[in-house]
Amino acid sequence: MDKILILTETVAGYGHYSAAYSLKKGLQLTYPKGKVQIICVLPLISKPLESFINKCYIQTLRYAPNLWGAAYQRDSQFSKLFRDPMGKFVANKLRTIIEETNPGVIVCTHAFCLSACAYLKSHSSSSNFRLGAVVTDFDVHSFWVHPAVDFYITAHDEIGMKISQKSNQADIYSTGIPINPDFSIRQKEKKEARRWIRIDPERFTVLLMGGGSGIGPLQSCISSLKQSIADHHAQLVIITGKNRALYGELSRQISNQRHVYLFSFVHNMVDFMCAADFIITKPGGMTSSEALATGLPMVICKPIPGQEENNSRFLLNKNVAIRQDEPKNLPREFSFFMEHPEPLHKMQSNASQVGKPQSAIHAAEIVTNYL
Repeated sequence: MDKILILTETVAGYGHYSAAYSLKKGLQLTYPKGKVQIICVLPLISKPLESFINKCYIQTLRYAPNLWGAAYQRDSQFSKLFRDPMGKFVANKLRTIIEETNPGVIVCTHAFCLSACAYLKSHSSSSNFRLGAVVTDFDVHSFWVHPAVDFYITAHDEIGMKISQKSNQADIYSTGIPINPDFSIRQKEKKEARRWIRIDPERFTVLLMGGGSGIGPLQSCISSLKQSIADHHAQLVIITGKNRALYGELSRQISNQRHVYLFSFVHNMVDFMCAADFIITKPGGMTSSEALATGLPMVICKPIPGQEENNSRFLLNKNVAIRQDEPKNLPREFSFFMEHPEPLHKMQSNASQVGKPQSAIHAAEIVTNYL
C-alpha cells in the first residue's frame, strides 16, 4: 500500500498542521508515487466541538496561563484521565475514515489523533496500518506515549530517551520537527532576503512574532522597541500570524512609524528568518525549529507555562537563545546585540549546529520505510 495518511489538528496552535504540511511536502519530494493525504480530525467529528476546544485553549493561555501549565506538568495524571477516554471517543468517529482510506502508514502530528489511532490499532484485528507520531515540541508529554505506536519522529535525542523511560518500545528517530523543505533549499543571504521581503537591505533587522495564532505580548514589545529602532540603524519586522484583529489594530498604531514593517500570516517564513539578525518570539516547537534551521538567535519572551517552558529550557541550555520576560527591558537586549556582535555571532553559530533544515526530507524517508 502506497497510501500515507497524516492526521492533525489546528487547535492548540497552527504548529501541528504546519508539521503535517511540511511532512507532506517532504514526502512529495522523496516519494512522488505515494498518495499522501492530510486530515484534520476534530472538524469531521464536530466543528462546534473543535471551535469550543480552540476557544478554551486560547482563552486559558491569555487569561490563566498558569492553569494550563499546572495541568501540563501533572503529566501522568493528566494522561491517565484524558488520553484513553478521548482516544476511544475519537476512534469511533475515525474508524470509517481509516477503513475507506486504507493507508499503509498513519502519521499523527497531534496527540488527539494519536490516541484514537492507537486505540484502533490495539482493539481491532483489521487495523493493519503502521502508526507513527511526530512530537511537535522539544519535550514529550505522556499523552504522546502509547504501546501501539511503531515509530516516533522527534526534535532531538533526549526526547527518545524520555519515551523509552515511559515504557514504549517504538523506534525513535531524531530528525528534527518537520519544517518546510524550503528551509533546506531556499535559504538566502541576509541582504538578498531583505530585498525579497521589501525592507532595507542594509539595516540591522529584528523579527517579532507571536506564533501562528499571534498570541503573546506583541504590543508591549513594539511599544518598548520603537524608540530603539528609531535611534539606531535598524528596522523591526512584525508578523501577527492569523490574528486578524491584532493585525488591524497594529496597522493603525504603526502607520506613521518609519522602519517598522507589519505582516499577517506569511507562507515564505524562510525569507523572513533569513532576513533577521535575531527574533523575539514565543518558543513554540515549529517557530523554534525554523529559527534554528536558519541560524537565527532567539529572544524568548513570556513563554506559555508547560510545553513552551520546556522548550525554553532546551534552547537556553543550547545557548541559542536568551530570555527576557519583561518587554520594557527589550531595548537593553537590543542595544547589547547592536553594540556587541560577537555574542550574537556565537549564538548564530550554535543555532546553525542545532538546527535541522532537512528535517522534513529525513522524516519523509523514515515514513516511507514503514510502508
